[in-house]
Amino acid sequence: MRKYNGAKNVAIKEKGNNRWENNIVPYKLSNRYTTSEKLIIENSLKAIEKVSCFRFPKYSNQKNFLDIDKKDGCYSYVGKIGGRQLLSLSEGCVYDFIVIHEVMHVLGLEHEHQRPDRDKYIKIQYQNVELDKMANFGLISPNDVDYNDHPYDYQSIMHYDGTAFGKRDPRTGKKLVTMMPLKTGVQLLDNFELTTLDIAKLNSLGKCSNSADRTTNGGCVDKGSGCIELLNSGMCVQLLDNFELTTLDIAKLNSLGKCSNSADRTTNGGCVDKGSGCIELLNSGMCKNIFYKDLASEHCALTCGYCTTKFEHSPVCEDKV
Repeated sequence: MRKYNGAKNVAIKEKGNNRWENNIVPYKLSNRYTTSEKLIIENSLKAIEKVSCFRFPKYSNQKNFLDIDKKDGCYSYVGKIGGRQLLSLSEGCVYDFIVIHEVMHVLGLEHEHQRPDRDKYIKIQYQNVELDKMANFGLISPNDVDYNDHPYDYQSIMHYDGTAFGKRDPRTGKKLVTMMPLKTGVQLLDNFELTTLDIAKLNSLGKCSNSADRTTNGGCVDKGSGCIELLNSGMCVQLLDNFELTTLDIAKLNSLGKCSNSADRTTNGGCVDKGSGCIELLNSGMCKNIFYKDLASEHCALTCGYCTTKFEHSPVCEDKV
């Protein structure tokens, strides 16, 4: 079960020495973890390295370091405090999404649902919150946070689910709703991966401004400058050639034609979707997500825009109305 112990500090604004020097976070891993648990933690750190300029070398007598140990819950300080810094990942905490969540705190990121403007996006049901957990829903002062006008991210790995710290319904035993989204069609569920906005915030936090700052991925690198700005503006998914259909164009056409599977759609130079659910994958934003990219390119190449040839004058699908 995921535990919501919260963070020990709520400020993420750069003050004094609360940032890790050169984005390097040496870490020490307790021997109380099993081999498989150590692998999960190490792979979670690598997942952050792949999308940012933060690095996690193993501890070798550095003054400031992260001590990851099995203590009494899942919690971390926010930002660097100096010296030995505890990150607690106890029983039930060693899952990749929880590890990443807590390490994001270590780097300096706070909960999405505590940002100063959150009341525009969610409503806190205080009457349903456990009395000793109210602090987990406190608002951060605008003077204590840098969020660079990033859009509110309901799917952020830093956002609690809608029943976090909820009291139990005496009739059903289920947890009561503690947060309600104000946007229609949104559900507050446990979020299991970094979103595009999470990655953008990481790179803003680390001031990762060019390809040299970030880890390569199998030889794949950024060849130009301004890539972080491109990501933050949402332009990464748009094609530079205006004579090609974009992935959003394809989604709109398939929605218009009520195309629900790969059999409905025309091939693109032999490039086809091999699986079902590709439109849903595209609409959810998962096509370009780092955790789903391999799956998307293999099974939903046409819909997710991984085809290498241009569209001819064939229709995308037949009108069914």
